[in-house]
Amino acid sequence: MLNKGIVQEVDGKNLKILVYKDSACSHCSSCSEGNRFQGEFEFQAEGNVKKGDSISFEIEDKVVLNLAFLVYILPVIFLFFGYILSSKLGLSEGKRILSSFVSMFFSFVLLFFYDKSKGKQILNKKIKICKINEDDDEDIKEGGCS
Repeated sequence: MLNKGIVQEVDGKNLKILVYKDSACSHCSSCSEGNRFQGEFEFQAEGNVKKGDSISFEIEDKVVLNLAFLVYILPVIFLFFGYILSSKLGLSEGKRILSSFVSMFFSFVLLFFYDKSKGKQILNKKIKICKINEDDDEDIKEGGCS
């Protein structure tokens, strides 16, 4: 997944990037027209990057799909699992529904702690800087990006 942004801060290998909206988001009129940026993103990367540079960076598709599964599908699985487990225990319908939401909340707690312990480490290993557009518009290609 290729993204573009502007470097806001450089602290050794740590980069703080202001990410441009992707093409699908930029056509929506819900946000103000003047806002070209989606948000800030922090990661570690090597390269000759300076504050104000416009960069293109790539996150492996496999990582994006795995994270999407964790965030969107895992809580739903926990929701159904909580309902089925409480059903097997013979609880009433109201308690089944309550236990399904409690188990879904538990999945969010697990995701929170997983993100705190491993989230940044995974992303830092899987992000590559593809192109750096400096002030003089000179392009520097780094390996691995298409």
